[in-house]
Amino acid sequence: MRQARDAGVMVAMKGTVQGRSGYYQDFDGEIYFFAIDKRGCWWQVVRANTWREEQDGALEGVAALVPVNDIKIGSEGYYEEYNDPERVGKSRRKAPRWWADDGNGYWVPSKKKKKKKEKS
Repeated sequence: MRQARDAGVMVAMKGTVQGRSGYYQDFDGEIYFFAIDKRGCWWQVVRANTWREEQDGALEGVAALVPVNDIKIGSEGYYEEYNDPERVGKSRRKAPRWWADDGNGYWVPSKKKKKKKEKS
């Protein structure tokens, strides 16, 4: 953790590849989940209550995903999007989108959940 503090970076936790989506720990022990999209945008995934409390503080200007309903942080599902750097001047996307890991450590959005193919 000392190296992380000195370098000003967070360290990937066990099960997360550095620079890919997953859990990260900062030098003071706080743990965060980041969903990294294919553009390289780091989305901090936070609960709705955390977003409400911190959107004008620690999360101001931070690209954030807020899960809809009670899905587990880090699980695929519908997320509200805030402060997307590609949507300058628009702090929130109008409708939630389905976000999921693409299997390579990147999260990708889509308009709705893809249905699984049934086996014949």
